Amino acid sequence: MTIDKGVTVLIREPIPKDYYWFATLENDFPDIRPVIGNLLTLAVLLDGRVEDLDRIPKSVVAVLVWWMAKNLLDEKIMKLEQWYETAFHLCKQRFDVTMDWLEQQPVPKILLMSRVLTKFAQEQQREMRKANRKK
Repeated sequence: MTIDKGVTVLIREPIPKDYYWFATLENDFPDIRPVIGNLLTLAVLLDGRVEDLDRIPKSVVAVLVWWMAKNLLDEKIMKLEQWYETAFHLCKQRFDVTMDWLEQQPVPKILLMSRVLTKFAQEQQREMRKANRKK
């Protein structure tokens, strides 16, 4: 992403492996101000490249953090328990993947896999209801 004054930074999509970091932040530092939490999250999504964070002009930090929260985090970050449950069902179904592989995938891909799984389960329930009516 190119921001003010031609400064370019690479902000990656969150991956499920980041959920452990989010859980640590939430559990170990419950009183942390949201702005500090967002800045720390930005640093994580910059893959810890502090020099990139240092290059971002002060005047655009607020906009960048807002963009990151809106486009990369809102409605995409799961609690650890929810992640484990989702990963269990995705691994158990015909995706034939391991937890390690899942943790490296972008969150939108995981959410898509989850929607596919939900749709499949709903179709199976409809089929079972139809079969029960025919009896």
